[in-house]
Amino acid sequence: MAIISVGYGSYTTTLPSGVLTPSTFQGVPLSPEVSTDFTGPIPTNDWASSIIYPHFGDHYSAPLFAQPMNMQADAHGLNLGYTATPTMYLDNHGGQFKFEYTYHPDISIGLSDMNSADTRMEKSSAYFNQAVWQDTDSNSQLHATFGHGSPFTFFERTGDAPVSINLVANNQNLIGQPTSTNEIFKIEHVNGVYDGGEISMNLLVNAVAGQGSEVGNAIEARVSIDTNGDGKFDYV
Repeated sequence: MAIISVGYGSYTTTLPSGVLTPSTFQGVPLSPEVSTDFTGPIPTNDWASSIIYPHFGDHYSAPLFAQPMNMQADAHGLNLGYTATPTMYLDNHGGQFKFEYTYHPDISIGLSDMNSADTRMEKSSAYFNQAVWQDTDSNSQLHATFGHGSPFTFFERTGDAPVSINLVANNQNLIGQPTSTNEIFKIEHVNGVYDGGEISMNLLVNAVAGQGSEVGNAIEARVSIDTNGDGKFDYV
């Protein structure tokens, strides 16, 4: 096995004896789930590596903490969230022993009727990644670019499937959590000409779900639309 020295470090391109390749939690070796045109080194231990290696069998992704955004892929697209308040965990004596900024989705972005078998990595760099969803029933593709430390996520589509944007319900058996949210999502740099079709958004109005078994927080939202890009809202 050849070991190449670089400064005070070294590396090898041969897998050392006894070292396992990326695998599932059951020890089954995994092949990287990347697009056919992916180039460059494939990350194995980065914050977005669960897109490439489904360690727990989820062929889309585990929760990804890009900071400040958190996100998770599914068959229909990418779910985005921002967690401003930590969840506190108590020990058996009622004392706090840890807190976590857990993942929860606030908005889901995909293509109408999108049903992808997996999410694959298209590009990866030190800070940014680009993933792709291929619809199983058409040529439609969704591309998403997101970065560590970036509050922006960029989307492109291949094909003419309508874009689907949904605000996600926060289903919890309690009232007042989160106690206060004020999140602003902007959709910018949309290319094309409005064809006069219907624009629809799904908002949770009734905070009782599951036939009354779940009590959560209804969504209070304001939608502002600038149709000509002059910086002034034409519809609110």
